[in-house]
Amino acid sequence: MKNHDLISRKAASRLIAFPFSLLLAAVILSPLTSKAINHVLSDNGSTFQVDVDSSIGAHWWDVDGINNQLQKQWFYYRIGGGVAEPINNISTAFVNFSTANSLSVTYTATGLLPFSLTVEYTLNGGGVGSGNGDILETISVYNPGPTSLDFHLFQYSNFDLLGSPNNDSVSIAYTGTGYDSAVHWDGAYGITEGIVSPEASRAEANTAFNTETSLMNIAGYDLNNNLTLLNDNVTWAFQWDREIAAGSSLDIFKDKSMSISPIPEPSSMALLTLGLAVMGLIGRRTAS
Repeated sequence: MKNHDLISRKAASRLIAFPFSLLLAAVILSPLTSKAINHVLSDNGSTFQVDVDSSIGAHWWDVDGINNQLQKQWFYYRIGGGVAEPINNISTAFVNFSTANSLSVTYTATGLLPFSLTVEYTLNGGGVGSGNGDILETISVYNPGPTSLDFHLFQYSNFDLLGSPNNDSVSIAYTGTGYDSAVHWDGAYGITEGIVSPEASRAEANTAFNTETSLMNIAGYDLNNNLTLLNDNVTWAFQWDREIAAGSSLDIFKDKSMSISPIPEPSSMALLTLGLAVMGLIGRRTAS
């Protein structure tokens, strides 16, 4: 496994070195635009693909070249009520940086309620033959003002482990104050996703493609907090609700780890415990 403390320090150093307010200014002032659509990240036996300029979103993740485990993972948003929209509807994505295993893009909204939304991915493969891979994500929503922003951000995830949508299960963890992780498994194979900070306000486990359909068709839809679904074509989603003050931002740090190496099949609760141990970052969120 990767050293998640080191990963989180790298993420923090990027934030210190390049504040999101300066990033927004760079996006507004730069005459450059991005024509890139599908980005392919590769590292140490793992490949990840994301289409940043369509609602296809992230649509490929393989480890050791074994199948594609990801049908879709993408972000949706709404301001106040109304229906949610995919973030690619905000604007064309501006590429801040792109390397072999990392990508950062920003979407910028203008008008009466201006804001920018930045998504950054860092892929870390576990090594050829390991059956493991890891993706660190940061999402930042910056409000340049002049008024506060009633913002709702959603992440929708649809993984088809072992290349099949059938017989998958998911369990989402509630801490007593919010939702901080999901475990998705198919027999002895699984993926964990942990939220380093802040916890999600709401969550939802459902069958494909009910959550996504509700977000885009029901005004003011909030995730239903159903936390477990077994042996089905499962999906999961997180929701963050924030009143973002003028000149402030909502910064979300997440990490997901996949294992397609055969392991003794645990119960859903045991696998969840394993996932939280792997995601040791979660327990440190209040100390950072």
